[in-house]
Amino acid sequence: FESKNYPMRILSAETGDDYYPVDRRWNKIKAVSNALLKWAKTASYLVFIDADLLILDPDFDVRRVIASYPTANLIVAADVLDTANTGFMIVRNCPWSIGFFDRWWASRELAG
Repeated sequence: FESKNYPMRILSAETGDDYYPVDRRWNKIKAVSNALLKWAKTASYLVFIDADLLILDPDFDVRRVIASYPTANLIVAADVLDTANTGFMIVRNCPWSIGFFDRWWASRELAG
């Protein structure tokens, strides 16, 4: 994403983004929610990429993915088992997304 001049932010415990040490998989949900409301609030879209995700196609352009799904508020990668993989998410910055991520974060205790 640096090669495309997209603004980037690396999230970690050192940056204050360790919201749920009990199960750190949930940190991305709160990080996206916070970004939509704070530091990325003027962005049309937010792209979340897990630290262990590799993009092998040097010509990959997230704008082409967004253009393929013009009405989507949330685009996630599909996993091998046909489930959503939250390691790569494209989130439209809109009230629906903000509400969705707030509700998802609130459900973390129910996930066990």
